[in-house]
Amino acid sequence: MRERLPMRTRSKRTMATPLLDPFADLAEKLRALPGVGLRQARRMAEYLGRMPQEEVEALVRSLRALSESLARCPCCHRMFVPSQNQSGETQYCQLCGDNTRDDTTLMVVAKDIDLLTIERSGTYKGRYFVLGRLLTFSGATERGLLPLAALSERVAALPPGGEVIIALGVTADAEVTARAVSEEITPKLPPGVRLTMLGRGLSTGTEIEYADPNTLSYALRFRQPLVSPTTEEIQPAAGSEE
Repeated sequence: MRERLPMRTRSKRTMATPLLDPFADLAEKLRALPGVGLRQARRMAEYLGRMPQEEVEALVRSLRALSESLARCPCCHRMFVPSQNQSGETQYCQLCGDNTRDDTTLMVVAKDIDLLTIERSGTYKGRYFVLGRLLTFSGATERGLLPLAALSERVAALPPGGEVIIALGVTADAEVTARAVSEEITPKLPPGVRLTMLGRGLSTGTEIEYADPNTLSYALRFRQPLVSPTTEEIQPAAGSEE
Protein backbone atom coordinates (compact mmCIF):
# COMPACT_ATOMS: atom_id res chain seq x y z
CA MET A 1 0.00 0.00 0.00
CA ARG A 2 1.39 3.36 -1.05
CA GLU A 3 2.21 5.78 1.68
CA ARG A 4 0.00 8.88 1.59
CA LEU A 5 2.02 12.01 1.32
CA PRO A 6 1.16 14.88 3.66
CA MET A 7 -0.94 17.65 2.09
CA ARG A 8 0.95 20.78 1.17
CA THR A 9 -0.23 23.81 3.05
CA ARG A 10 -0.76 26.99 1.09
CA SER A 11 1.28 29.90 2.29
CA LYS A 12 -0.67 33.04 2.98
CA ARG A 13 -0.19 35.80 0.47
CA THR A 14 1.94 38.45 2.06
CA MET A 15 1.48 42.14 1.56
CA ALA A 16 4.12 43.96 -0.48
CA THR A 17 6.73 45.62 1.68
CA PRO A 18 9.30 48.25 0.69
CA LEU A 19 11.95 45.53 0.91
CA LEU A 20 9.99 43.16 -1.34
CA ASP A 21 8.62 45.81 -3.70
CA PRO A 22 10.67 49.04 -3.67
CA PHE A 23 8.41 50.61 -6.34
CA ALA A 24 5.13 50.18 -4.45
CA ASP A 25 5.08 53.54 -2.64
CA LEU A 26 5.96 55.59 -5.74
CA ALA A 27 3.48 53.65 -7.88
CA GLU A 28 0.72 54.37 -5.36
CA LYS A 29 1.45 58.09 -5.51
CA LEU A 30 1.55 58.08 -9.31
CA ARG A 31 -1.91 56.50 -9.37
CA ALA A 32 -3.27 59.78 -8.06
CA LEU A 33 -2.44 61.42 -11.40
CA PRO A 34 -5.41 61.76 -13.78
CA GLY A 35 -5.76 58.91 -16.26
CA VAL A 36 -3.08 56.77 -14.61
CA GLY A 37 -4.12 53.24 -13.70
CA LEU A 38 -2.38 50.61 -11.62
CA ARG A 39 -0.34 49.09 -14.45
CA GLN A 40 0.65 52.47 -15.86
CA ALA A 41 1.69 53.69 -12.42
CA ARG A 42 3.75 50.56 -11.93
CA ARG A 43 5.56 50.95 -15.25
CA MET A 44 6.23 54.62 -14.58
CA ALA A 45 7.57 53.87 -11.09
CA GLU A 46 9.96 51.22 -12.40
CA TYR A 47 11.13 53.53 -15.19
CA LEU A 48 11.76 56.38 -12.77
CA GLY A 49 13.48 54.06 -10.34
CA ARG A 50 15.96 52.98 -13.01
CA MET A 51 16.71 56.48 -14.28
CA PRO A 52 20.28 57.75 -13.79
CA GLN A 53 20.65 59.82 -10.65
CA GLU A 54 21.40 63.03 -12.56
CA GLU A 55 18.19 62.68 -14.58
CA VAL A 56 16.17 62.09 -11.41
CA GLU A 57 17.65 65.21 -9.84
CA ALA A 58 16.89 67.24 -12.99
CA LEU A 59 13.28 66.03 -12.91
CA VAL A 60 12.94 66.95 -9.24
CA ARG A 61 14.36 70.42 -9.93
CA SER A 62 11.86 70.94 -12.75
CA LEU A 63 8.94 69.88 -10.58
CA ARG A 64 10.06 72.12 -7.73
CA ALA A 65 10.61 75.10 -10.06
CA LEU A 66 7.17 74.62 -11.60
CA SER A 67 5.49 74.38 -8.22
CA GLU A 68 7.23 77.49 -6.91
CA SER A 69 6.61 79.62 -10.01
CA LEU A 70 2.94 78.87 -10.68
CA ALA A 71 0.13 81.14 -9.55
CA ARG A 72 -3.63 81.14 -10.05
CA CYS A 73 -5.03 83.97 -12.13
CA PRO A 74 -7.44 85.94 -9.91
CA CYS A 75 -9.69 86.57 -12.91
CA CYS A 76 -10.09 83.27 -14.79
CA HIS A 77 -8.61 80.91 -12.16
CA ARG A 78 -6.23 79.15 -14.54
CA MET A 79 -2.63 78.47 -13.56
CA PHE A 80 0.07 80.69 -15.06
CA VAL A 81 3.62 81.92 -14.43
CA PRO A 82 3.64 85.57 -13.29
CA SER A 83 6.30 87.88 -14.66
CA GLN A 84 9.15 88.80 -12.36
CA ASN A 85 9.13 92.55 -12.97
CA GLN A 86 5.75 93.44 -11.47
CA SER A 87 6.17 92.50 -7.83
CA GLY A 88 3.55 93.90 -5.52
CA GLU A 89 0.95 94.35 -8.27
CA THR A 90 -1.99 92.10 -8.96
CA GLN A 91 -1.05 90.10 -12.03
CA TYR A 92 -3.33 88.42 -14.53
CA CYS A 93 -2.61 85.71 -17.04
CA GLN A 94 -1.86 86.55 -20.66
CA LEU A 95 -5.42 85.89 -21.82
CA CYS A 96 -7.07 87.99 -19.12
CA GLY A 97 -4.59 90.81 -19.76
CA ASP A 98 -5.40 90.86 -23.49
CA ASN A 99 -7.61 93.92 -24.11
CA THR A 100 -8.51 92.75 -27.61
CA ARG A 101 -10.63 89.83 -26.42
CA ASP A 102 -14.44 89.90 -26.35
CA ASP A 103 -15.64 90.97 -22.91
CA THR A 104 -19.27 90.08 -23.63
CA THR A 105 -18.80 86.29 -23.59
CA LEU A 106 -17.59 84.08 -20.74
CA MET A 107 -16.83 80.39 -21.32
CA VAL A 108 -16.80 78.07 -18.32
CA VAL A 109 -14.44 75.08 -18.64
CA ALA A 110 -13.37 72.37 -16.21
CA LYS A 111 -9.59 72.27 -16.59
CA ASP A 112 -6.68 74.33 -17.84
CA ILE A 113 -6.10 71.83 -20.65
CA ASP A 114 -9.69 72.39 -21.84
CA LEU A 115 -9.00 76.12 -22.09
CA LEU A 116 -5.83 75.47 -24.09
CA THR A 117 -7.61 73.01 -26.40
CA ILE A 118 -10.33 75.55 -27.21
CA GLU A 119 -7.83 78.38 -27.55
CA ARG A 120 -5.69 76.39 -30.00
CA SER A 121 -8.75 75.64 -32.12
CA GLY A 122 -9.03 79.36 -32.92
CA THR A 123 -12.83 79.27 -32.67
CA TYR A 124 -13.33 81.45 -29.60
CA LYS A 125 -12.10 84.95 -28.71
CA GLY A 126 -13.97 85.68 -25.48
CA ARG A 127 -13.11 85.32 -21.81
CA TYR A 128 -12.71 82.12 -19.76
CA PHE A 129 -13.34 80.79 -16.29
CA VAL A 130 -11.72 77.54 -15.11
CA LEU A 131 -13.54 75.52 -12.45
CA GLY A 132 -10.50 73.38 -11.73
CA ARG A 133 -12.48 70.15 -11.43
CA LEU A 134 -15.79 68.44 -12.15
CA LEU A 135 -18.32 67.20 -9.66
CA THR A 136 -18.59 63.42 -9.72
CA PHE A 137 -21.77 61.64 -10.71
CA SER A 138 -21.43 59.50 -7.60
CA GLY A 139 -21.33 62.59 -5.41
CA ALA A 140 -17.80 61.97 -4.13
CA THR A 141 -16.68 65.50 -5.03
CA GLU A 142 -18.57 68.10 -3.03
CA ARG A 143 -20.13 71.12 -4.65
CA GLY A 144 -18.39 73.43 -2.19
CA LEU A 145 -15.04 72.68 -3.83
CA LEU A 146 -16.05 74.56 -6.98
CA PRO A 147 -15.25 78.31 -7.10
CA LEU A 148 -18.88 79.18 -7.76
CA ALA A 149 -18.80 82.45 -5.81
CA ALA A 150 -15.96 83.78 -7.96
CA LEU A 151 -17.76 82.60 -11.10
CA SER A 152 -20.95 84.36 -10.00
CA GLU A 153 -19.01 87.63 -9.68
CA ARG A 154 -17.72 87.29 -13.23
CA VAL A 155 -21.21 86.52 -14.50
CA ALA A 156 -22.78 89.48 -12.69
CA ALA A 157 -20.26 91.83 -14.38
CA LEU A 158 -21.24 90.85 -17.93
CA PRO A 159 -22.86 93.61 -20.01
CA PRO A 160 -26.41 93.35 -21.42
CA GLY A 161 -26.47 91.13 -24.48
CA GLY A 162 -23.62 89.03 -23.12
CA GLU A 163 -23.41 85.27 -22.92
CA VAL A 164 -22.18 82.55 -20.57
CA ILE A 165 -21.15 79.36 -22.38
CA ILE A 166 -20.96 76.12 -20.38
CA ALA A 167 -18.23 74.00 -22.04
CA LEU A 168 -17.70 71.01 -19.77
CA GLY A 169 -17.94 68.06 -22.16
CA VAL A 170 -20.61 65.38 -22.52
CA THR A 171 -19.79 63.01 -19.66
CA ALA A 172 -22.00 62.16 -16.68
CA ASP A 173 -19.74 64.19 -14.38
CA ALA A 174 -19.86 67.13 -16.79
CA GLU A 175 -23.67 67.08 -16.83
CA VAL A 176 -23.85 67.04 -13.03
CA THR A 177 -21.42 69.96 -12.87
CA ALA A 178 -23.27 71.91 -15.56
CA ARG A 179 -26.47 71.63 -13.57
CA ALA A 180 -24.75 72.84 -10.40
CA VAL A 181 -23.21 75.79 -12.27
CA SER A 182 -26.53 76.65 -13.86
CA GLU A 183 -28.38 76.59 -10.55
CA GLU A 184 -25.74 78.86 -9.01
CA ILE A 185 -25.33 81.52 -11.70
CA THR A 186 -28.83 81.75 -13.21
CA PRO A 187 -30.11 84.07 -10.44
CA LYS A 188 -27.05 86.29 -11.01
CA LEU A 189 -27.47 86.69 -14.77
CA PRO A 190 -27.83 90.38 -15.68
CA PRO A 191 -30.81 91.28 -17.88
CA GLY A 192 -30.29 90.21 -21.47
CA VAL A 193 -27.40 87.81 -20.72
CA ARG A 194 -27.86 84.33 -22.22
CA LEU A 195 -26.81 81.02 -20.70
CA THR A 196 -25.84 78.40 -23.30
CA MET A 197 -23.91 75.16 -23.67
CA LEU A 198 -21.93 73.58 -26.50
CA GLY A 199 -24.22 72.05 -29.08
CA ARG A 200 -24.09 69.26 -31.64
CA GLY A 201 -20.72 67.89 -32.59
CA LEU A 202 -19.59 66.52 -29.24
CA SER A 203 -20.67 62.91 -28.84
CA THR A 204 -21.67 61.38 -25.52
CA GLY A 205 -18.68 60.63 -23.32
CA THR A 206 -16.45 63.25 -24.95
CA GLU A 207 -14.11 65.36 -22.83
CA ILE A 208 -13.13 68.79 -24.16
CA GLU A 209 -9.38 68.12 -24.10
CA TYR A 210 -9.77 65.22 -26.57
CA ALA A 211 -12.00 67.04 -29.06
CA ASP A 212 -10.47 68.07 -32.38
CA PRO A 213 -10.67 71.70 -33.64
CA ASN A 214 -13.38 70.97 -36.24
CA THR A 215 -15.60 69.29 -33.65
CA LEU A 216 -15.12 72.18 -31.22
CA SER A 217 -15.86 74.72 -33.94
CA TYR A 218 -19.11 72.96 -34.84
CA ALA A 219 -20.15 72.53 -31.21
CA LEU A 220 -19.46 76.19 -30.47
CA ARG A 221 -21.26 77.41 -33.58
CA PHE A 222 -24.39 75.40 -32.80
CA ARG A 223 -24.41 75.90 -29.02
CA GLN A 224 -27.83 75.55 -27.42
CA PRO A 225 -29.67 77.44 -24.67
CA LEU A 226 -29.21 75.81 -21.28
CA VAL A 227 -32.48 75.51 -19.39
CA SER A 228 -31.97 75.42 -15.64
CA PRO A 229 -34.46 74.34 -12.95
CA THR A 230 -34.87 78.01 -11.96
CA THR A 231 -35.44 79.36 -15.46
CA GLU A 232 -38.26 78.14 -17.66
CA GLU A 233 -36.98 79.63 -20.88
CA ILE A 234 -33.71 81.17 -22.03
CA GLN A 235 -33.41 82.80 -25.40
CA PRO A 236 -31.29 80.76 -27.87
CA ALA A 237 -27.83 82.00 -28.70
CA ALA A 238 -27.14 83.75 -31.96
CA GLY A 239 -26.19 81.18 -34.57
CA SER A 240 -27.91 78.26 -32.81
CA GLU A 241 -30.60 76.19 -34.52
CA GLU A 242 -34.16 76.66 -33.36
